[in-house]
Amino acid sequence: MKKWLCFLSVLALTAGCAANPKTPETTPETSPEPTAETTPASLSILGPTGAPALALIAPMKAGQDVTLVDGTDVLQAAFVNPNPEYDVIVAPSNLGAKLAANGKTTYRMESVLTWGNLYLVAADEAALENAGVFAAFGEGAVPGKVLETVLQANPVTPEITWYASVAEVQGAMLAGKADVALMAEPAATATIAKAKEKGQELKIVMDLQEQWKTATGTQGYPQAALFVRQDLPEEKKAAVETMLQSMRDYLDQAEQDPSIVEADIKTLGAQTLGVPGSAVIAKTWTRMNLNIVNAQEVQSELESFLTLFEITELAGILAE
Repeated sequence: MKKWLCFLSVLALTAGCAANPKTPETTPETSPEPTAETTPASLSILGPTGAPALALIAPMKAGQDVTLVDGTDVLQAAFVNPNPEYDVIVAPSNLGAKLAANGKTTYRMESVLTWGNLYLVAADEAALENAGVFAAFGEGAVPGKVLETVLQANPVTPEITWYASVAEVQGAMLAGKADVALMAEPAATATIAKAKEKGQELKIVMDLQEQWKTATGTQGYPQAALFVRQDLPEEKKAAVETMLQSMRDYLDQAEQDPSIVEADIKTLGAQTLGVPGSAVIAKTWTRMNLNIVNAQEVQSELESFLTLFEITELAGILAE
């Protein structure tokens, strides 16, 4: 009897083992070591107020260190500083190009940002053919040289009187002391609006950008450009490329919906950017002609434009 009990016990144990097989041992999966997210290097950027500042809205929103200044004195000093303070400088293309061509700066032109925003304002097109006063600004600088190039192909009758700034030109036009005015957007549209408040009808009678294309056979004049220090470490060079792409994306979005720019100007401050107001910028956005293009791709346009400033070749000017 005991033998049978032992035999049954063995069968029970055997059956139990078969019903609950031992789970095979497995090697625990190892999680990959966490990797720190790559944070883009921060950049220090210097640029002028006005139209070029609008191209810098994207990096300003991204928290980059952007300093905006009036005039070109600070820009020129930064270009020639033996201990460069900025990674990137946005400036009139002729200013940076002249210094680079003469070996006075370590900055090189990476991209063109703006393609001109100059227009002639008058009561009507007939003012270009009648005797009168033509108020202009920027003699010897970009506005003046562009105007002179265009007028060689499109002569006008009014006699040019040069003023120190576009603000003075605006004042002369609104005071009835000028019949035709060379103006930059958004000042042109602002002047037309102010004139209307006084019962005076003005309008844009010539687009100098289009006339420049016809006169020179190029796709436009590269007014402001972005220059980069040539001794930047690789991580900062990568950050510049990332920034440029974000700037292109922003301009593409703004072209489709200028209200984006209007909202951002309200946030950043029109005074900070050096523009008259968010609404007028949104209204004139397409006439600001902001378009970021690698400088290597527009050498013909650069050569045609820089010749006006006695810069005859691009050697030592463009970033590699």
